[in-house]
Amino acid sequence: MFRWDLSKFNYPDSNQTEQIRVRFASESEIGTGIVVSPSYRRQGIGLLILHKTLLDLKREGLASAEVETIQGIPAAKYLYPKYGGMTLQVLA
Repeated sequence: MFRWDLSKFNYPDSNQTEQIRVRFASESEIGTGIVVSPSYRRQGIGLLILHKTLLDLKREGLASAEVETIQGIPAAKYLYPKYGGMTLQVLA
């Protein structure tokens, strides 16, 4: 599980994040998440989606955001920690 302090996120100078739309799932939904097609990976798309999501959460008035993930997936290993996500706990 990772947590972000949303006070650190501001809109970038470019308009790249304005091209991304984020839909928030209700608490009753399961199986939602970020998926980038293998042919589009390693181009910063996941980072843009994560950044846009955190900005939208901040705009909605949230002070922090948490995500539960599975150990070993690329986002948990590289993207979340690199982008300021703090590990809260390791789930089995």
